[in-house]
Amino acid sequence: TFSDKTNPTLIWVGCTKAPKENTYFNDVVIYDNKGSFFATHQYDKDLGFYYLFFLNIFRFDTGHVYEWNSKVGYSIVPKSAGTWPNGIEMIDDDLYVNYRTNGMISKFSNGIRNDLVLRTFLNGGPDNVIAVGDELWIGGQNTDLGQLACIEETVLQCPTPFFVIHADKDLNIIEEYNFEDVAFGGASVAYPFEDRVFVGAYKSDRIGIFKR
Repeated sequence: TFSDKTNPTLIWVGCTKAPKENTYFNDVVIYDNKGSFFATHQYDKDLGFYYLFFLNIFRFDTGHVYEWNSKVGYSIVPKSAGTWPNGIEMIDDDLYVNYRTNGMISKFSNGIRNDLVLRTFLNGGPDNVIAVGDELWIGGQNTDLGQLACIEETVLQCPTPFFVIHADKDLNIIEEYNFEDVAFGGASVAYPFEDRVFVGAYKSDRIGIFKR
């Protein structure tokens, strides 16, 4: 594994039932030692493909962010609705959420939401986000409709253009990398290690690596 800790450790805390049977969690970030967490609910999983496709094309809200703790249970984070909420991360008490089809990442701080649009309509959006120190690494795709070609099970390597963005905790972009026509695609996550960046994909048979 790639980690900032010498001896990565997993501690089993427990499990909790989803707030609804049709809840579709995508990503989660834990914020205390009691197992309290934030999680992205991407969409209701019983919507059906074509209705979900319609909502995404016109950027109607499909989901939101849940907060869970042992005292209150589940609650919806205020102002967290969006289209296809995806990756989620924290730096200190600030929460960061990628809205894949909105093409943006949002920062929630003291009840205030600030959005940074990374990609325009139908030109892709951010997938997952990882905090490394006080900085963010964002992986995503540079296309929306192009991903339809990746639905077939026979497609092992999604051939879509992608990006990696390195930003500070205030959502100022430090570095941006864009790729196309390479033997890798459908990037969904990026992690830096020394002078290289390791890239994973939501549908691929390999890991991408590039020098910074």
